Amino acid sequence: MQKGLFHDHDTAETLKQTNISNETVSLPVKGSFQGEDVSLWLTKNFISSAFDGITTGAFIMARARDTAVLNHVYRAFIELFLQLQSESSTPALIFEAGVNEYISKVGAQMNSLHHVVLGLCKAFFSLLVTSNYAKAVEELMTVLQTEKKNSMPAMISTNVRVLALHGLGRAYEGMSEPQKAVEMYNSVIQLCPSFVWSHCERAYVNFANDALEEALKDYNKAVELMPNDYQTYFCRAMLYEKMNRLEGALTDYSKCTECNPKFEQSYYAKASLLLQMGRVEEAHVVYHKVVESNPESSAAYFNRAVFYDEKLQRPVDAFQDYCKTIDLDPQCLQAYRNRGQIYYSVFLNHEQASMDFQRASRLSE
Repeated sequence: MQKGLFHDHDTAETLKQTNISNETVSLPVKGSFQGEDVSLWLTKNFISSAFDGITTGAFIMARARDTAVLNHVYRAFIELFLQLQSESSTPALIFEAGVNEYISKVGAQMNSLHHVVLGLCKAFFSLLVTSNYAKAVEELMTVLQTEKKNSMPAMISTNVRVLALHGLGRAYEGMSEPQKAVEMYNSVIQLCPSFVWSHCERAYVNFANDALEEALKDYNKAVELMPNDYQTYFCRAMLYEKMNRLEGALTDYSKCTECNPKFEQSYYAKASLLLQMGRVEEAHVVYHKVVESNPESSAAYFNRAVFYDEKLQRPVDAFQDYCKTIDLDPQCLQAYRNRGQIYYSVFLNHEQASMDFQRASRLSE
């Protein structure tokens, strides 16, 4: 089951209104930074776009009293660390240097909010990059203690507690303690009912533990709060399937792809459900749509080829899609095997079949 955690809906207008940068942070090529280069890169990118943005977002949130801003600050927060994890070979080095640069940059102006931001950054680094959940819990507890000891504007204090308690919930999820996780999300929602991420996470935990009606309440609330978020529709569709509310699932899979036509997984899930319901022609339409929406995706052609091959017994159409799959992804082992079988049994071209089987064999080594 996919979590509805990291969202890709359009936040440009909200970010523009709040002066939070929506510019993508480009990490350096692996192994390409040395000495002062990494310092310069961190100053211009990691620090300016990340820590400063988060701090600015907290101040703006205190003035605006608009939970939507906090939702977007959290989203930027999460995506920062996911990018750091996926694109850097030395995330700990970059993070440590980033912290030092930030402290140096703020200098004498360092206040309780800056300390809280750093504490939250360290905790979410432990949570998302190193998966050190126990350390994340310790760091988030320290953030809560710092917030309690220091005098900050009431709204900022609330925001700090929201982010820290939500982080604790995620840490407890990672430690396989769902009851504690739900308790943390309950606390967040009590503090800030429109903080959408805790609704999503609590729904996920309840879904995983078969508390389906409770999960549905949270997914409904998440859709209400973010009506254009594709992943929430996808998660609710899967929940509807588990509850055997199949028409609801089909509707949400469609809504998911309306919000994000590039999200292939929703097309496949919808097509699979339609096939289970015996609605083959409707599934056929869905496989066409995924190719139309993702014409450069080898997976889209491959999955349509399998559908042609196995469900419609249209080997010539399947052959054409396997060829397109291989054009887009010459390393797709299964496409060679399947195309080779069509060469062998349909076209009776044993030589070409042998070449495809040999290529598949080499790729499997």
